[in-house]
Amino acid sequence: MLLINCYHGTTSSRAESILKNGFKASTAPRMWLGTGVYFFQEGFDLCCEWARKSCKRPNAKATDTPVVLHAQINMEHGIDLIANRNWPTLRNIYKANYVNLKSLKQNGIDTLVRPMTVAEKKLDFDHPLDHVLIDRLVDAETTARAYNGFPGPTLVRAAFVEGETVDPRSWLFDRAAVIVSVVDRSCILSVTPIKC
Repeated sequence: MLLINCYHGTTSSRAESILKNGFKASTAPRMWLGTGVYFFQEGFDLCCEWARKSCKRPNAKATDTPVVLHAQINMEHGIDLIANRNWPTLRNIYKANYVNLKSLKQNGIDTLVRPMTVAEKKLDFDHPLDHVLIDRLVDAETTARAYNGFPGPTLVRAAFVEGETVDPRSWLFDRAAVIVSVVDRSCILSVTPIKC
């Protein structure tokens, strides 16, 4: 078993529902790591910031307060895009589906280091290309593992670059994080609420 500490920022009312009914996967075709339940790995401060923003959204309750859910997650059967062994499969999926994927509108990493156009600002949180690629990677891994008698993937983990650099030439971003998208909730072993 390979345990990692992860954090999910939300509102107090949603945290109560999650603790009672479990997590619901984000399915909107705009999520960066495809369909799943999203966590920061070891990113408590960024997660608190996310929870605070959640309390200010129109669908939040007036009585909501920011809450972070700490989860211990087993990533033994995960797809780890930090370890790089899944990148050849991901690139092959992209090449095989290029005709369908080229029309998807999504900002590139260059928008982190230059001013965005008005059109790019409207797309700032939409990742339809990445969403499709990751969902297809999970499907391909599920099929390959089943064929070989192995359990399917439980999560996808990747490094996420965001924020500003210390210098335009730098690769050090002040809001970089490791993000985990859980596709099989059985890998979530425990959940504990923490106030920000």
